[in-house]
Amino acid sequence: DATFVAGWAPGGTNFVMPDDVGLELSGPADSFILQVHYHNAAHHPDAFDKSGVALCTTDVPRPHTAGVYTLGTVHIDVPPHAKDYQASGACGSFWTKYVPEPLHIVASFPHMHQLGRKLRTDIMRGADDGPIDTLVAVDPFSFDDQRYYAHDPPVVFQPGDGIRTTCTYDNPTNTAVHFGEKTEDEMCFNFVMLWPIDVFAPGNRSCG
Repeated sequence: DATFVAGWAPGGTNFVMPDDVGLELSGPADSFILQVHYHNAAHHPDAFDKSGVALCTTDVPRPHTAGVYTLGTVHIDVPPHAKDYQASGACGSFWTKYVPEPLHIVASFPHMHQLGRKLRTDIMRGADDGPIDTLVAVDPFSFDDQRYYAHDPPVVFQPGDGIRTTCTYDNPTNTAVHFGEKTEDEMCFNFVMLWPIDVFAPGNRSCG
C-alpha cells in the first residue's frame, strides 16, 4: 500500500523540480522505504555500495504540488526469439473524463529492462481515437541510459483525453520473458510527474 515517491535507474541524474512545483511528501506519522535492486551478475565478492538519497526541502510550500502517476502495463509475455514484440497499456477517455481538472505533466521517466528497444506514450486528445500528441518517445531505448525527460512547459492533459504507453522488445533468448522485478524479467512503465497530484487518492495512482 506504499505510494511511489521517486526512483532512479542506470543513467539517471538528479531531478530538479520546476521553480513553482514541489514534490508531495508524507506527513510526520509516515515512513519512507528505500528499495534497492542489486544485480551482481558476475558475482564479484568485493562489490560495495554507497548509494543514498537526498531530498531538498523548503519551509514555504510552492504554488503547485506534484507526485508520480504510473502509466504502462504489467501484461508482458515476450515469446522466445521475438522481434518488435509490443506490450501496451491505455487509460481511456471513459475513465479520464472523471478527472476534476486539467493535469500538468512536468516530466516522464520511461522504464524497461534489458530487452526493451522502444517506449512511447501518446495522448489521444478528446477521445480514444482523437488526434495524437506524443508525450515522450524513446527510440532506441537503452537499459544503461534511463534518464528523465522534462516537459517544459508542462504538457496539459485534459479530462476526457486518452493516454497510451507502448513498449517494444526484442527477445534473443530461448525462453519467454514476463513481467517481474528482476533484471531478467521485463517492465513497461512511464512514471510521469504531474500536478495537482491530490486529485488522485494515494492508492489510485496508476492506469494502463
